[in-house]
Amino acid sequence: MRPIGGLILAPIGDLVGRRSLLLTSVAIMSACSLGIALLPPAADWGIASAIILVLLRMLQGLSVGGEFTGSVVALVEDVPAGRRGWSGSISGAGAILGFVGGSSVAAMIHWLLDPGAVQQWGWRIPFVFGAALGLLALALRTHFVDEEKNAGSGTLKSHYQDLVGHLPAMLRAMGAVALSTVTFYLVTVFDVEILASRMPEKAAVLNAITTVN
Repeated sequence: MRPIGGLILAPIGDLVGRRSLLLTSVAIMSACSLGIALLPPAADWGIASAIILVLLRMLQGLSVGGEFTGSVVALVEDVPAGRRGWSGSISGAGAILGFVGGSSVAAMIHWLLDPGAVQQWGWRIPFVFGAALGLLALALRTHFVDEEKNAGSGTLKSHYQDLVGHLPAMLRAMGAVALSTVTFYLVTVFDVEILASRMPEKAAVLNAITTVN
């Protein structure tokens, strides 16, 4: 969903403005986090709960695709050429800090609550926290000022004509990034979840290890 999010949301930054893109992406993320936190359990809604959960997570992935693209461009386009690499790296560093923050919160939840409480309601706490952070981000981004040259460049048709022209190179880049991304999440997310499901008493330690690493 992240590449799709980049393709769908990124043109907002060029056609309307960076501020609009960054507000849209964080609004989607925050709304989905709150939706997941308030989602009724399968005992009440049955298979609908699982379907809605997957759809909300897909929308979150879509928002990240627009968020990361928009934040990098906003950071690099108005700085001197010699500082663009350093400035753009802030987004990458912020993404890693967010991941570390998430695993830290997960470790804390598992440390403070017993496995039964985590399964019943404790897992919702990080999503409530994430929704609150999204509201804070929205408040901060309302003060972001677009440079005049950043808004209204080109048309939607010209954007997608460029996309078609560069599609082979983009697909190669997406494949290269996918190799490292799949490996990263396999080790730091899915392996942790599998082990935690088999040894719930060790869930806090497993998430703490991920945070430290």
